[in-house]
Amino acid sequence: MWNVIAAGSAIAAAPTGLLFLRFQRYFVAGLNLGAVK
Repeated sequence: MWNVIAAGSAIAAAPTGLLFLRFQRYFVAGLNLGAVK
């Protein structure tokens, strides 16, 4: 039962994690820009 839930969670979280890794540099740059102003 729990292994099915864990697998579903991993599959659901994977695209979000990939997007975060892809856009991480822009995200960090935006945070720095907002903090400086």
